[in-house]
Amino acid sequence: MSGFRHTVAVLASALVLIPAVAARAQSDGTDRAPKFPGVYRYVGIMEGFLLPETCVERWTLWADGTLLLESGASVSRGRWSVDKDDDGLQWLTVSEQVPNGERDCSGGVTPPDLEPIRHHVILMNSGDFQVCLRPRRLADGSFFQGPCLYALRREGDAPAKEGVSP
Repeated sequence: MSGFRHTVAVLASALVLIPAVAARAQSDGTDRAPKFPGVYRYVGIMEGFLLPETCVERWTLWADGTLLLESGASVSRGRWSVDKDDDGLQWLTVSEQVPNGERDCSGGVTPPDLEPIRHHVILMNSGDFQVCLRPRRLADGSFFQGPCLYALRREGDAPAKEGVSP
């Protein structure tokens, strides 16, 4: 089989198999819907958002809207919420941060009077989510999703909140 015919055959097979595999995965009764409350590890995607390998940043999001952000020696407590805008885009807002004044993984110090930060997020079936640039609206009204800057990879459920408050 020539290279071109082989490529066409592989693509045709993929067009048939991918929807079938996706349908089968969705029909096994398990809940694969992403859930925000949980413990997430920061993973840089784009240059400028990569952290040193020796430094770990974790975001713990509790169902009651409280947040614990640990990045290097920096520990910050605050609030989080998720909302959808009129275009159906999801936004994660981090507010009321109370930092400890120590350096984070990128070498910075979170200021104590930080304004709320709104992140455009895309939920993944794995339970992770990616923080991305706001999509641009094209002339036909559809969206073009720009690059994602970093991911928050789900590590598990948020632990019981003992002595943690914003």
